[in-house]
Amino acid sequence: MGADTGNGQPARVVVLPSAAAKERLRLVLPPGNVAKVMSAPITAILGYDTDVHKLSPRLWPRGDVRSWYEANPRLRETTALRNGTLHDRLCPRDPRLAFDEAYCVL
Repeated sequence: MGADTGNGQPARVVVLPSAAAKERLRLVLPPGNVAKVMSAPITAILGYDTDVHKLSPRLWPRGDVRSWYEANPRLRETTALRNGTLHDRLCPRDPRLAFDEAYCVL
């Protein structure tokens, strides 16, 4: 996962590798996507965490990122949406979330 504002890393991915896991998704799929999802080898649900600022003391220990977002839900939402889709660069020097903190395999 690439770096972003305050190294927040809000992207979250749920991976559905099994037929049973994908079956749980069937009821919320648009009719035109049911066959595609059910026949796909793996399905991934992409999302973002709007409370990622709570991890900022660990992910950005150089400053008080948490205070930027604590009282501003709109800023948390827009930042999470924008930064949850920006994963075009890596900064190995910054702390990273563990795989199981950003990804969930069902």
